Amino acid sequence: MKFSIVIPTFQRSGLLRETLDSLHRQTEQDFEVVVVCDGNDPATRTLAAHYLATYRLKWIFNEANKGQASARNDGAFAAEGELLVFLDDDTTPIGEWLALHRRHHQERGYERVVMVYGKIIETYDRPPRTPIESFLRLQRNQYLNASEHCYRSMNMDLGHFVCFGLNGSISRRAFLAANGFDSNLRSFNEDMELGYRLYDRGVPFVYEPNAIVFHRSTKDLRDSFRTQLRLMGESDVYRARDRGQRNSQTARLAAIHWGNLRRLLLNRFCWNHAEFSATLTRWCERAADATTSELLFALWSRLNRSLYWEGVRAQELDLSSLHRLIGFPLPVLMFHSVSWLSNPKSDLYRLAPTRFSRWLRLARNLGYRSSTPNEFLLGLGRRSVLLTFDDGYEEIYQHAFPVLQETGFRATVFVVTDLIGQTNVWDEEHGLPRRRLLSAEQIKEMHRHGIQFGSHSRTHARLNGLPEAALGTEVADSKRYLEDLLGTNVSSFSYPWGETGLRVRAAVAEAGYQTAFTTADGLNFWNDPLTLRRVNIGGKDTFADFVLKLATGKDYRQRLGNKARELVSNLNRHVT
Repeated sequence: MKFSIVIPTFQRSGLLRETLDSLHRQTEQDFEVVVVCDGNDPATRTLAAHYLATYRLKWIFNEANKGQASARNDGAFAAEGELLVFLDDDTTPIGEWLALHRRHHQERGYERVVMVYGKIIETYDRPPRTPIESFLRLQRNQYLNASEHCYRSMNMDLGHFVCFGLNGSISRRAFLAANGFDSNLRSFNEDMELGYRLYDRGVPFVYEPNAIVFHRSTKDLRDSFRTQLRLMGESDVYRARDRGQRNSQTARLAAIHWGNLRRLLLNRFCWNHAEFSATLTRWCERAADATTSELLFALWSRLNRSLYWEGVRAQELDLSSLHRLIGFPLPVLMFHSVSWLSNPKSDLYRLAPTRFSRWLRLARNLGYRSSTPNEFLLGLGRRSVLLTFDDGYEEIYQHAFPVLQETGFRATVFVVTDLIGQTNVWDEEHGLPRRRLLSAEQIKEMHRHGIQFGSHSRTHARLNGLPEAALGTEVADSKRYLEDLLGTNVSSFSYPWGETGLRVRAAVAEAGYQTAFTTADGLNFWNDPLTLRRVNIGGKDTFADFVLKLATGKDYRQRLGNKARELVSNLNRHVT
């Protein structure tokens, strides 16, 4: 299984030579190198004519400069290896670099699509000239360390950091199936954009910290920082507006309209007073260099956000059109049982039919309209709410369905497909009362009247503990069963017990679901559609509880209770 190493370059023949020299030291020998010179570059043509390599070396010369994304794509299209791995012309890998990448592809089987990402270490050819430059180097290292921590722990923040470019490898087949890098992102964020697309598809991400590549930084970090902020603004608008990528990587756009008040005010200031902000930035820069103050550097860094908004405005957006693009957050209400049957163990998840009716009428009177999971993907208007029911109890048909029809609200019901028409055996194991589940005929009738259905797995299993084959069956087979039953596409999933993780999320994405729901509370706003948040509506909720949950997506009573229990526990440990 041969590797093709793709290296884009333009007018940096000296750095490129060092990179090519470093590849002679690879312990893995089965590879080719494809160098793509992106534009008129006589020095690189001279290097190509005289460079002697012990490995197969292919040169591609583009007449026009099309950008790094296009150059990488050209190299991938011309590659003959079954695996692609990317380097930049100013990077040098360690000797075992390629062998470490290969090991992960071998372990998972070459037929299994996986993206492998190695570690990047910044190096500099000179000491920093100014305190600002020192701070920027430290800031870059902090970002790399934060991303590495996320890669190692594989937590759900991976979507914010995931990228695929330098020091990344994947099968050529999978790269071409994903249409490669977006050539509209000429020289910035193309690796973040492709990484997120692959992650969004459920491609497993493997981090190999020993596959080290040294990046030889030769740019002026101060100028680079400013330039990147402008490009970031431009690329965020393109990704969100033209590609529909409203996610954690592009959520910077929303910071001018929603979120932390301090950050919101700063962004509004930088937008409305760009010239004054630029003047303050220059003052902070001189003062930070004179005093070596970290506080002044932080202020300088934040005031430079005016450059980000400059890039946004360059895409012909004003505040009103930007607000339309940003949209509004979505609360998702989670119901389980709508029943008169009361039990101390289940009242947190049981709602009396009269209360259910009262809450829906209250939401309607407050101006809320119900939405569907698919509408969330398209962006929602003000005062939208999504209603979901987990488990698929028969009581939904008896008590909730009539109220939904009367009030005009839509809802999504998540059913356990292997137990349709049976009972909630997973609850019974925990001492909860037995309840009948919706029958196939009831499901079809509700579906005919506008109720959507999604999967809650086959058996309500704890997905995190399942082996790969069983996990795939629980997630994918339940989707197929529902689609056969209803004769329509099923695109939503609810994680049983609220358990999720990157492995489970990947299985959900691979099965073809477009939205999936956790039990973590909070509003949904430009976040991962496969880890959407919900707030539970229970039998003990008061009028104030419901209004707060509808407005904020948070259960403040439960949060305060958890904080109180945590405080008591800490005090007890301290006393003992």
